[in-house]
Amino acid sequence: MEQQAQTTCTHPLDDNSQIQLSQSNNRLIIEIYAKSSAKLFSLELDNDAIPQVSDEIFSDTSSFYQGFEDALKKAHKEISLDFDGKGKLTYKVSFSVGKISKDHQFSLNLQEKELAPWTLIERNMEGKFAQILEKVSALEKRVAIKENAKEVGGSQSSLEVKKELGNSLLDMMSQFETKIFEKLERLQQKITVLEQKTANIDKEEEGKTNKDNNSQSQNDSKVYFDTTTKKVIDYAFYNNNQSALCKNSTNQTRELPLSKSLPKTGIFEVSIRVDTLKANTWFGLVAEQNLQASAFYTDDLFFQSSGWSIRTKESGDLKSKNPTAQLKVGDILTLKADIDKGIVSFLINGAEANSTIYNLKDKIYFPYCGFAQAGDTFTILN
Repeated sequence: MEQQAQTTCTHPLDDNSQIQLSQSNNRLIIEIYAKSSAKLFSLELDNDAIPQVSDEIFSDTSSFYQGFEDALKKAHKEISLDFDGKGKLTYKVSFSVGKISKDHQFSLNLQEKELAPWTLIERNMEGKFAQILEKVSALEKRVAIKENAKEVGGSQSSLEVKKELGNSLLDMMSQFETKIFEKLERLQQKITVLEQKTANIDKEEEGKTNKDNNSQSQNDSKVYFDTTTKKVIDYAFYNNNQSALCKNSTNQTRELPLSKSLPKTGIFEVSIRVDTLKANTWFGLVAEQNLQASAFYTDDLFFQSSGWSIRTKESGDLKSKNPTAQLKVGDILTLKADIDKGIVSFLINGAEANSTIYNLKDKIYFPYCGFAQAGDTFTILN
């Protein structure tokens, strides 16, 4: 299929916008640049769409292009184009049938497109050149009219006018081009400086962020319920994920891990408050590799509120040395781990209920809380 050469024209549409038409291979592209808002609106049409969108005024892209160009050149006073600045372009034809005047019009809705900064500069340049060419065209028409009105002997002066006009045009375009490129060069220099400053700032911020993250990971004492495990569908979280309510009672028991793991050295301590409790609970440690397990965390260490016993895989139940009354709403249950000594203690309202020796350095451990029934609610206290 033979390629059709592209035809393009650019004209001022009004004081605040300019339009560009491009037609080739049965395709037509309309672009309107609104200078006041620095927005670009665009619409692409083909031969099949032209009759429908133009209400049968035009039959194909070629006739559409020619009709719009005539309107932009104001070749016929009966034809006008109007743009609302928001993407709506209206083509209007006024005609008379006898003594009756009628208007026929159709509107196109163009889509807004994002413009890069350099494209904005390019569009502004195109607008300036279009204005210059419009003035040149008008002056050329005036010269042609004078040539036709004068005798042959007087035509020399009109040729001189045309020559002078051409020189003036070249001077204007040269001056305009020089100013534009000078501005572009200054802008590029500013961009280079800003890019360097931005790179330095990014480097400083990256170092600060890394420092802050390291500091936060070492010193931040905030602990939350972990909302990434597959068990979370059975819970409702609130208070910035520091409170959890068990919603589902399908299974008799559930465990929900906390967000912060035990450190490699030193002392770790975290407390939970009983907000609502229908039965018993348990509080323990789960190894990182067991976090996504659907089974109970019985392979690690946990403390039972029923009898205050500690259960581990190796030792089974370790009875409490200091049994207390039944756990109740408002009680605070604390897990305290001395990593270096390998001692895990459980406290009720600050008093030790039970403790045991446990190797806390062979794995990464996370605290977890057990929910026996739907409606049980606990809040983490840091």
